[in-house]
Amino acid sequence: MPKIIAQDFDATFYMKHFIKDLTIASEESQQRNFKLEIMEAIRQECQQVQAMGYGDQGTQALYHYYQA
Repeated sequence: MPKIIAQDFDATFYMKHFIKDLTIASEESQQRNFKLEIMEAIRQECQQVQAMGYGDQGTQALYHYYQA
C-alpha cells in the first residue's frame, strides 16, 4: 500500500509475471475440473492492466485498473 500512496509503480514483482503465474494456475485448475472464479476474475483484471500498458510495472499497477 505505501508504494501506491507514493505513486511508485516500479516493479518489485512484474505484472506480466503475475499474469503468467495466474495463467498457469488457471490452466492447471481447469485440467483438474476446479472452478477458481475469483482467481480468474483477478487474472482478467490483470490482463486489462497489461493491455493498458502497465505490464512492466509492479503488481501495484492494479491501482490503474480501479482508477479507470
